[in-house]
Amino acid sequence: FFRPRSTMRRNFISVSAATALKNSKFVDCRWSLKEPETYGPAEFAKGRIPNSIFVDMERDLAAQPTPESGRHPLPPLSNFIGWLKSKGLQKNEPIVCYDDAGGSCAARLWWMLRCLGFQEPTILEGGIQAWQKAGGTLDTKDATIVTANDEDFPESWETGFMPVFSVEQMVSNLTQSNVHVVDSRPAPRYNSKEEPTWPDPVAGHYPGALNWPVPSNLTEDKLLRPEPELRALAEAALCAKSSANDTVFHCGSGVTACFNIAVAEQLGLGVPRLYVGSWSQWCKVHPTKVQYGNPAEV
Repeated sequence: FFRPRSTMRRNFISVSAATALKNSKFVDCRWSLKEPETYGPAEFAKGRIPNSIFVDMERDLAAQPTPESGRHPLPPLSNFIGWLKSKGLQKNEPIVCYDDAGGSCAARLWWMLRCLGFQEPTILEGGIQAWQKAGGTLDTKDATIVTANDEDFPESWETGFMPVFSVEQMVSNLTQSNVHVVDSRPAPRYNSKEEPTWPDPVAGHYPGALNWPVPSNLTEDKLLRPEPELRALAEAALCAKSSANDTVFHCGSGVTACFNIAVAEQLGLGVPRLYVGSWSQWCKVHPTKVQYGNPAEV
């Protein structure tokens, strides 16, 4: 079922390995669904890994939502490339993305970097908590930034190095069943018939989707679970598919699903496609095309 170990890619990095990297750059991706505008900047101001730069989920990693989009549509590619250049981030440098949520927010930046052809972005396992637990200090000094040189990038997100899936393709998949769909939201949001109006107004899940909650991958210390446990979770979610290349992953708004994509690839399963609009788009555009509970029981 699983690909051989030789095809695996390191997407998560330990604190010790991260500190040993040469010319690495750390990016603080802290963000909160409950305080999307203020949490990250406030925590960054209090203290961050030395010489880190900050990326804003709402302003840098997403565009303003529209009536037809999910909550975090991808930003215009030119805007993101401009941000990368202004922060001195280049393709051939090790970039360590971190947060305080086990990597579930940092994974969005990791995915976007990979999509643009960056070679060595990683997600810091255990985040800023693991950094501090290992004896790492925090500071509030501004990072030293040298503006990046011009580089070649894909012409669009759709022609990038990480596969994406559109809402139109999700609609076609209802009847054609071209791909297997994995929902990365917490189980209560996936199963519930009575979801409150926040964060999304409709409960349930995409018909036939199986649930692989991002939190299930993490220990109480927000570290990755042992590989055998991750493999068991992946196998259940992929439903005996021979490759994750035949799957589409989504979550609430195209953020935390990137974490499961990183796990699947690190396990050597291939690269799932990301439905960026995710549940926040699907339940708005197609609110009647939903399921509740376990698909096998419906």
